[in-house]
Amino acid sequence: MSVLIVGGLGYIGSNIAKSLILNNEDVIIMDNLNNSHIGKAKLIKEATNGKTIKVYSKDLLKEKDIIQVFKENQIESVIYTAKTNTKERSKYILENIVMLSNLLEVMKTFSCKRLIFTSSDVYENFGQVSELDNTLNPIKVEDIEAVTNLMQEVYINKFFRDNQNENWSIGILRLFDISGTDSSGLLGNYNLQGNDIFTKIMRNIIKGEPITIESNYPTYSKTVIKDYTHIRDCVVAYNKLLDKVRKSANYLDIFNIGTGKPTTDLQVMNIYNAISGTKAPFTGIKSSSQRIAERVNNKTKMINVLKYEDTLGIDSIIRSNIEFCGNYGQIQKDYKDAEEMIQKSKKEKKEEVEGENEE
Repeated sequence: MSVLIVGGLGYIGSNIAKSLILNNEDVIIMDNLNNSHIGKAKLIKEATNGKTIKVYSKDLLKEKDIIQVFKENQIESVIYTAKTNTKERSKYILENIVMLSNLLEVMKTFSCKRLIFTSSDVYENFGQVSELDNTLNPIKVEDIEAVTNLMQEVYINKFFRDNQNENWSIGILRLFDISGTDSSGLLGNYNLQGNDIFTKIMRNIIKGEPITIESNYPTYSKTVIKDYTHIRDCVVAYNKLLDKVRKSANYLDIFNIGTGKPTTDLQVMNIYNAISGTKAPFTGIKSSSQRIAERVNNKTKMINVLKYEDTLGIDSIIRSNIEFCGNYGQIQKDYKDAEEMIQKSKKEKKEEVEGENEE
């Protein structure tokens, strides 16, 4: 039996895949490559000492694609880390809901009833509760991804209640800010598109881009306060929840994943400068955002129910990101090689078909 990771070539999905493979799980990845790259499969193989992995370049928006994956494999659990890359607001929400709906219906058809869904820290007060109904307050949700995650959680809640006699087991992880790289230094956040301080530092290392820090927040340092979790700790949470989901029936619960430790952008810069031995310059800018100035997890339920607690700090995130930046050039080359191999394979297949037609 296999674990299917949808969005498995993305940042979070690839790190989960590595962990499960090293735990001798049979892992299948489904990814439409809109937010990722096929070259990540090679990196996962390298990070797992050459272990092979089955990858489907398929789209959750196409139900027939999902059906094909389930028909060709015996899937017992699904880990959901996917999202669309559509920029238009209403279409983004709609596509993400359709993707989730398609997957759940196909899972139901194939009697696969274990799901871990990846959400985000969508609530202002971040209280830990078991019942989604008690926490739905759209007024407190601020950005498009949070609104979408909120609606997906509502959809899962309704689906679960509509099928409550069928022994579904579903866990939801609301992730705070995730950064860092796996132990190989290969499975980092390759896109470098985030606006968090860690991604800004990596862009500075790799591209020489100046670092800016928004410095007009009503906090003691004037910079935003966040709750950063190392990707390796995050992966442990997925493993803990997968074990819980497998042992449960008629189960639905939600867990916030964060350290509970407030960290300012200024603190991150100071730690980075101490570790790197440099004094990377940064510029304070006025934020036009209405984002919450302080976002920190209440980790009580995470510890007591999920039996999980973080072990790695800000310094570990920075050190692993620096290692990833050192590997970035080789990763780019691997990605380019993967693209060339795919194009060569397509060309050979096309020539083969044309040759058969001529005969």
